Amino acid sequence: MIFVTPTAYDAMFWTLIAFMCLLLLAYICNCQLVASIMAINPVLFGGEKIIKIILYPWGQLFIGNHLATMTEQIYKKESAV
Repeated sequence: MIFVTPTAYDAMFWTLIAFMCLLLLAYICNCQLVASIMAINPVLFGGEKIIKIILYPWGQLFIGNHLATMTEQIYKKESAV
């Protein structure tokens, strides 16, 4: 296709641009998901929270493995007082 038509370069370029835009959109959506879940729980603060949002796979790992346990511990401490 590249050797037959000169427009194949244009198609490759625009396909690459579309792929990069979709990749950026997926990244933003995943970061937003982690940020919205982290916002309703007072477990993390400051830089650690921001790092877990920007590096969203670590944030998703934290949410899945540790967030429920840490939230329960906070509420147990509050109810014991």
